[in-house]
Amino acid sequence: MSQDLAVYAASEKPPSMKKILDEMRKRKVPVSWKPTFKAAAGKPAEWKVGSLSSAGAAGPADTIGASWESLEDYMRDEALGHPAASPHLERLRNARILFQLSLPDSAGPEGRRRLAHLVEVLAGRTGGVVYEASGDRFVSAEDYRAQGGTS
Repeated sequence: MSQDLAVYAASEKPPSMKKILDEMRKRKVPVSWKPTFKAAAGKPAEWKVGSLSSAGAAGPADTIGASWESLEDYMRDEALGHPAASPHLERLRNARILFQLSLPDSAGPEGRRRLAHLVEVLAGRTGGVVYEASGDRFVSAEDYRAQGGTS
């Protein structure tokens, strides 16, 4: 099992991984990025799928899986039809990309704290709406923070 979160983001492109890592460092939550796929030689490294972990991560329990994809119409329609979506319809209609984040349930408090900060960074930089799979609910980045995302 895992803690799964999604961020429906209004931006056309995700923030660069460098910007994400810099923002996490500013929050005093340093992480390292490991892409699942290597960039082709001579091509800029655009992140798509990979994992984030702390410098002292002991293993996979402390690792956040992260990916993004362009939001297809059927995916947006599914989110718009969700019973908990009504307060966020405008942001969901404007969503262009979907970030998917996952952390094993076996992660400790530091892993959960890193995940919460990452969600805030992504949602805050992209005007996103957070979907929490465990609670089957949508929340704004502001509400996520206020409800204990990063206390």
